[in-house]
Amino acid sequence: MLCRMKTLARVLERLGYVMAAAITCLLPIFTLFHKNVMHRWVLNRSLFIAPDEFSYVLTARNIAAGRGIALRAPLDTFYPPGFPAILAAWGKIFGFNIFSMHVCVVVTGCVATFFTLLLVRNMVIRGRWPADTAGPPPMGAVAWPAMALLALLITAIYATSLYTLENELSVLSEPAFTLCIAVWLLLALKWPQWWRNPIKSVIMAGLCAAAMSMRSAAIICFGATAGAPWVDCITAWWQTRQSAAPRLIPFSKLVVNSIIVGLVGAAYLGGVALASPAKNIFSDKAHNGYMHQLIRGLTDRGRIPLYDIHLILLNLLTLMTPHLNDFSHLFCPPAMFSPEYGVFNVVCKMVLLLAMIGFLLRLFFQPRGQSRLIEIFILFYIGLYAIWPFDFVRFWLPILPVMMVYVAEAMGRPARPISADTVLVGGMLKKTPSQKPPATAARNPIIRLSGWPWALLALLLVANVEPAAGYFPAYQDRLNYVSDCLRSTRAALAKFPRTTPLVSMEPFTFAYYTRLPQIPTTPGPFPKTPARQIARLLAHHPHRPILMAGYFGWEQGLFHNLANDLRQHSPAALAPHAARKLRGKAISVRRIFRRDMVTIWRISLRRLKTRNTLTPSTDAR
Repeated sequence: MLCRMKTLARVLERLGYVMAAAITCLLPIFTLFHKNVMHRWVLNRSLFIAPDEFSYVLTARNIAAGRGIALRAPLDTFYPPGFPAILAAWGKIFGFNIFSMHVCVVVTGCVATFFTLLLVRNMVIRGRWPADTAGPPPMGAVAWPAMALLALLITAIYATSLYTLENELSVLSEPAFTLCIAVWLLLALKWPQWWRNPIKSVIMAGLCAAAMSMRSAAIICFGATAGAPWVDCITAWWQTRQSAAPRLIPFSKLVVNSIIVGLVGAAYLGGVALASPAKNIFSDKAHNGYMHQLIRGLTDRGRIPLYDIHLILLNLLTLMTPHLNDFSHLFCPPAMFSPEYGVFNVVCKMVLLLAMIGFLLRLFFQPRGQSRLIEIFILFYIGLYAIWPFDFVRFWLPILPVMMVYVAEAMGRPARPISADTVLVGGMLKKTPSQKPPATAARNPIIRLSGWPWALLALLLVANVEPAAGYFPAYQDRLNYVSDCLRSTRAALAKFPRTTPLVSMEPFTFAYYTRLPQIPTTPGPFPKTPARQIARLLAHHPHRPILMAGYFGWEQGLFHNLANDLRQHSPAALAPHAARKLRGKAISVRRIFRRDMVTIWRISLRRLKTRNTLTPSTDAR
């Protein structure tokens, strides 16, 4: 009877764990609908969080139509084609409406959360395997329920993060990128010596290419896949060099793995560069290209020469400070204007410090039989985004679950490791009388945790859930409203011929709603660059109007520069107006559309009325 009760308790325990895991993995579904201010349920129809969304959807339509991954200039960008290819395949089946695109992202987010749970669970179990046992635990080893719950708690922190929900609320590539990274790292845990098998090396390199097709920063995955085996083998040789049987370095296997990874990476980069030169990440001449942005960030927008190492290092330190501050906000998103901002800010810094301690412990004291690929990848990732010129917290999101594992390990490592004679019998830790565990008892794949990691992780989960529950309904409602304002410009823009140029801050935004030729601009409080572009267009086509679309009031301070720029670039265009002393009124600016923050202006040169003088022949006629 007692045995049956224990079996029933185990079944209920596993059932509860499966239900909690299912709820955690299905959390992205709640971003598809919300209650608006009228307390009515509405669907998510927003497409506005970032201009990247419009670029992805436009590229997906292009791929589905068979026109390739490159858009017409100036719409072609360095964004990789993997995520648009997923949207194209989904759109072919379910259509290209906005809600369908959101469903695709949500499905990807659910799958990414599931594989993140598997990754965290494997990291926790394998990281807790006693160091004095032979090799890693078998894949079928029984895990202590505490380890499974710890992995579930870390995954719940990731799934309820404001930045995770924001990515799943939009049409961005972050969930797909996180999915590729999670599968890649999970296979690295399951195959700690994948580099000995060429087929497994091809699979690992293929996952690196898949991740890079979602985000170009995944180029570091190729470096980690090729370099981690060398680090593991050299470290093992160094640790056993004075023993009776030192580890040998299998140079042939390592070289073959490096060649395979290099060939797969070169094939992907070459194919993408041939299909679209703007997507060649090594081209510093491509408009808004990946390498172009990185060089501009390192040189402070071209103000620092590349040979001035001293100033470049100072600029890197300037970049790293706000980026690492954003990295800390990833663990516990603080409300910027809330009274508790200072407290949360301190908590974020402390959690980041614990994560770095756990990371260093894993890096230098890796359990035997495991690869350092995850730690090398984290090292490359932090190094890349610490010097990246743009400052977004969501860039750090894919490594959040791994860093939370490091936090738990930094707080939960005991003073004395559990020896090999500790076994797991009936879910309890017991000591065997002999040094060799009995064959009937499963070895314990964990080390006992203290209560501090549980308390900290529970606090972080509550800190994530509370602002998400109160913030996201209003945020979703606002995004829907702004998207409706942008969508309403379609009717106003349809009245103009297709040759009418449209000047806008982000050409992707209005290219989604109209087929007018797009002219990109740069925003600012006094944007002189758009004014010069408009002046050149007016000078070259004086009898054709120009449309300018803006939102959030970025066009303020623009129009008073038009006459000066036009006089500078083409004084002949203003000559008739100057003769009649109308130079100040030469340009006609008329607002043709406005809805809240979205405005469309019609800009043209004023047409001068000519006097009709009758000639004798005309009078006779």
